[in-house]
Amino acid sequence: MRTQNPIRKFRSSNLLPPDDIVPGLYLGDISHARDRACLRSSQIFHVLNAAAEVDCFHKKDPAFKYCHLPIVDTDQFDIYQYYGPAILFIDNAIKSNQRVLVHCAAGVSRSACLVIAYLVARCNFTVIDALAHTKQRRPRIKPNRGFWNQLLRFAAQPHVTLDEPILRQIASSDVLQPPSLRSDRVAAATSDPAKAVVSIDVKPYTGSQLAEIVPNVFIGSGEDARDLELLIYYSISHVLNVADEIECYHRTTSNIIYLHVPIRGPDDADIAAYFPDAFGFINDAINNGGKVLIHSALSICRSPSVCIAYLTVHCNFTQFTAISHIKEHHPRTQPSRAYWKQLLRIPHNLEAR
Repeated sequence: MRTQNPIRKFRSSNLLPPDDIVPGLYLGDISHARDRACLRSSQIFHVLNAAAEVDCFHKKDPAFKYCHLPIVDTDQFDIYQYYGPAILFIDNAIKSNQRVLVHCAAGVSRSACLVIAYLVARCNFTVIDALAHTKQRRPRIKPNRGFWNQLLRFAAQPHVTLDEPILRQIASSDVLQPPSLRSDRVAAATSDPAKAVVSIDVKPYTGSQLAEIVPNVFIGSGEDARDLELLIYYSISHVLNVADEIECYHRTTSNIIYLHVPIRGPDDADIAAYFPDAFGFINDAINNGGKVLIHSALSICRSPSVCIAYLTVHCNFTQFTAISHIKEHHPRTQPSRAYWKQLLRIPHNLEAR
């Protein structure tokens, strides 16, 4: 009895092709990498595997050329060291008029990050435009926050032309190893400061106070609202600014929709007066498929109070379960006594208006 090919059981005749990002460059997931028929029908024979835990499924097939970069999808992982090898491998494929698939497990974070780096280094994209373009072609992408920080650092560096000896070295290899595992000659060449392969120490980002309290509703600080890259990273489409003293930073320089609710401070006489407009803005954002950030200056008193009120009125929370829920996601929450008294009267106040 003939034994079944262990690869064949993974084949999917209904699998859609990977997403094309720019001519010759495709972004996908493990299902694309695993399906030999899908790769062949898409005329893809160069495969960049960005997942440490995923095998190069067809590495014994001489038709395929692989680059395996053992990246782990955590905020602390140093993905920066692999931008150079990834760009080199993609360059080599495209310069040879070949198509290349970049994939990890889900095609969401690791592989997307490498594709964005390539667009920045080779296609004259800014990092923001590269993220937006890649999201347009493959909406599910979302590099983790640590990877995004490293992309911002990478984008700030000059990107020189990569030298032909390294391209020839890659062309002669079936599987490209990361810098630490390759020969001394290649590692030395790619670690030269004049080359594009650079390894740096990366510290995970810890400054943001932004948190998602219910789906598509975020709470954050004035600094979060100022950080356009952060807003784009989280796909924020609407910003509700509830701080009287803070401007709407990107009102005229982005497509973000703003509402400024000028709450003055922790003893504002009637915070509930602002709730109907605020709630209407939040609901409009969600109903139109957007994501809304609610922020004050420090996101301790004013913006948490608005969030508590919203959960109470629109999400079937009590005031007590609402504050507990928000504290769980945003521990610095601490409404003033004056605000808390008004929050306890929300149902009566809203019915009276």
